[in-house]
Amino acid sequence: MELADWPNFRWDQGGLAKQLAAVRLWRGRLIGRMQTPGFRQQEEPVLTTLTEDVLKSSEIEGAEKTLAAVFQKADFWKKHAAAKINQRQRDMLDRRLDGIEGKLTSSKWALLEKCSPDTALRDIQDLLDQGILTKDEGGGRSTSYSLATE
Repeated sequence: MELADWPNFRWDQGGLAKQLAAVRLWRGRLIGRMQTPGFRQQEEPVLTTLTEDVLKSSEIEGAEKTLAAVFQKADFWKKHAAAKINQRQRDMLDRRLDGIEGKLTSSKWALLEKCSPDTALRDIQDLLDQGILTKDEGGGRSTSYSLATE
């Protein structure tokens, strides 16, 4: 975003001073807490370590979510290991487990699997009969389907 007075732009030093003071206060409190249990480290390495820890924790949270999705997918396939599922059905179920965008409809099925609408409906009906899919509320052109575990 370009400011109208760009060449003459000046920072609001009063506003920045208050914000910087608040950051310094919290930084001091954090360092004080770190030193209380016996840590005797310089401020910069402490802040670097804390920053790295925050980044690592967000990476760990992301990894935990990914692992949870992998385990959920594995549990689903284990539960339905004996089901008679063709390759189109397997592909679409995998897409659904991976979080395909939007509602699962027969027209989306036909488009993604490059099959006729009739074939898509037969695939879906077969999964409904096996209890793997359920029909969502609504009907007609807006009929959509979900995994029975969702």
